[in-house]
Amino acid sequence: MRDLLRLVRIIHILAKARLDTLIEGSQRNNLLSFLLVISPWRIYSTEEHRGERIRKALEEAGTIFIKFGQLLSTRPDLIPADIAQSLHTLQDSITAFPTDYAKEIIEAELDSSIEELFTDFDPSPIAAASIAQVYSAKLKDSKEKVAIKVVRPGIDKAIDRDIPFNEKNSSKSREVLARCKND
Repeated sequence: MRDLLRLVRIIHILAKARLDTLIEGSQRNNLLSFLLVISPWRIYSTEEHRGERIRKALEEAGTIFIKFGQLLSTRPDLIPADIAQSLHTLQDSITAFPTDYAKEIIEAELDSSIEELFTDFDPSPIAAASIAQVYSAKLKDSKEKVAIKVVRPGIDKAIDRDIPFNEKNSSKSREVLARCKND
């Protein structure tokens, strides 16, 4: 049941991004064509660049999907260059989780408050990626500049949920990827 709910969620995310527009008409099977005609997701816009729609969908779908997008961004031989370029931002520029959460994690891990540990803690992350984000700070004792890598909250559960799901559905993913336009 959990896999079914996750599948419905993923389909909704992909539908919002209108990824159906990337599948060539001749590559659609009859069931898919019928679903596209009656689908409620046709109300979603396709005005945004296709690469950005894909990037946002992968980011919303979660860590494992972001990793897939990162991999695809390095393979312009498999996907159009404009899509690869959009996916490249998944390397280190995804939406950051709130700094308040990061501070709580740092304080819990180091068993001290931010103020006790650092003289200068920049609340804006240097980078935000699929697994963690990085902050800069200056140690209170030595005045040394440091980078603090904070693992995303709930990442373990998300990975544990999505790896088996993706293993079960990988052959379908390869099939869909093969149908995508490569212009």
